[in-house]
Amino acid sequence: MATNDETRAAINLDDFAGHTPGPWKAFCRDTGYVEGEPWSEDRFLQWDIEGPEEPDGRGTFFEKDARLVAAAPDLLAEVRRLRAANAELAAALRLSLDAMDAVDACLSQSGVGYSSEAEQKRKAAERAGDAALARHDAGKGAAS
Repeated sequence: MATNDETRAAINLDDFAGHTPGPWKAFCRDTGYVEGEPWSEDRFLQWDIEGPEEPDGRGTFFEKDARLVAAAPDLLAEVRRLRAANAELAAALRLSLDAMDAVDACLSQSGVGYSSEAEQKRKAAERAGDAALARHDAGKGAAS
């Protein structure tokens, strides 16, 4: 298995330019299979993908679609890495916003305030941070 740095370097998004747009769907071609029912690992299942256009002649996929399917494990690893990094950044942002509130409280208690320019920048930073955290929190419902 490639490391995160090797995976990032190995994923060239240009390789997928022109793939068939989704949605694609995985389905089982075995007639005895019932979705959600337990199925023994030693029983043969034929799975297929519905969605990508099938080429005439040999092969199951056009090149760009085949490259996308083949890269799925690396793409999934990259999604997981980015989600973990995003969670770390969100936590750091929350700490930063809390620190800004603590500084505000200290300034207020000491009777010292911000200049109007600093106040505008502080409010803009807080709005940007709050908006970023709202987008992050809204995406938490996605599957891991």
